[in-house]
Amino acid sequence: MTVVQAAENFAAEIARWREVRGVSKKSIAERMGFHPSYVSHMESGRIKPTEDFAAVPTRC
Repeated sequence: MTVVQAAENFAAEIARWREVRGVSKKSIAERMGFHPSYVSHMESGRIKPTEDFAAVPTRC
């Protein structure tokens, strides 16, 4: 698996679990201390998830 594939898989899992739990992009972003556009861009693949984003513990 490449780094790009891993980033895509991670973003897809975030989106899937966010949707399963009924949490909006805005809500998860606010809970994690990120801008809502970051979550949107990350989930759509326009940007790669950062290590900082992956490391934030959350109970969303």
